[in-house]
Amino acid sequence: MPTCPQCAQPMAVAQTMSVPGIQDKAVRWRCARDAVEVGGVHPVQLAHLHLGDEAEEDGRRTRIIRLEMEGAELLVFRQAVGADKQTRAGNA
Repeated sequence: MPTCPQCAQPMAVAQTMSVPGIQDKAVRWRCARDAVEVGGVHPVQLAHLHLGDEAEEDGRRTRIIRLEMEGAELLVFRQAVGADKQTRAGNA
């Protein structure tokens, strides 16, 4: 289970997958306190991912804040860009 790089708390499983031979494997985690998500990808993707890269994902803009190898998986930590601004605008 990954740890959030912002608050150092364990991150909760947000998505699992099952394929023949593997049941309920966690593939995405989310921090309940911060707008941080992490997903596992194939390590060969390291050549295409860089700290600070931004991308549109699930209808929102995210930025890569950390890359970490865990076993044979590359964990990509992403944080929503402008999450604090959106929250303040919604409360105004």
